[in-house]
Amino acid sequence: GFSGADLANLVNEAAIVAVRADRDVLRASDFDQARDRILLGLREGSNVLMPDEQYAVAVHEAGHALVAVYSDKADPIAKVTILPAGQALGVTEQLPLTERHLYGEDYLYDTLAVYLGGRASEVVVLGQGSTGASNDLAKATELATKMVREFGMSPSLGPVGYPSGGSVFLGESGNALSSRPF
Repeated sequence: GFSGADLANLVNEAAIVAVRADRDVLRASDFDQARDRILLGLREGSNVLMPDEQYAVAVHEAGHALVAVYSDKADPIAKVTILPAGQALGVTEQLPLTERHLYGEDYLYDTLAVYLGGRASEVVVLGQGSTGASNDLAKATELATKMVREFGMSPSLGPVGYPSGGSVFLGESGNALSSRPF
C-alpha cells in the first residue's frame, strides 16, 4: 500500500497528467498513468526496442500472464505491458484480491511458477532464454531459498529452518540432513 506521502505524490502526478492533457478535472486514467510512472519509472524515448526485442518481451510477459491465469493460487493479473519504463522492458503486474498476512505453500509455488513463466515462454517460443529474465530469476531464487531456509518447505529437508548466514547449498553431501529433527 501507499503511505500518506505516497498518496499525496500520486495525486500530484495525476494532476500533472491532467494538466498536460489540458484538463482541469482528474480522471481514473490519470491516476493509472501516475501510478505506473511512480512504480515503473518514466517512459523514455531512449528505451525504444527493436521489433525483434519487442516480440521477445511480449513472449516473455505473455509467459508470466499465462502461468498466472492457469495457476489456482496465483494473484490475478492487473496489467501487462511491453512498453519499457525505467529498468523494465515489460511488466506483468499482479494484484491480490485481499491483503495477506500468511502465505500458503501452494501460493508460494504458484508465485515461483509465475516468476519463471517468462523465461519458460522464451525457451519454448524463441528456442532460448535471454537476459530479460535476470530479475525474475533473482526473485525466484530468493523466494525458493526462503521457502527452504525460513519456512521449512523442503520435502527432502523437512520442516526445519536454517540461519541466513549459513551455506547456500543444503544438499545431500552437507550435514543439514543429519541435524533435522524429523
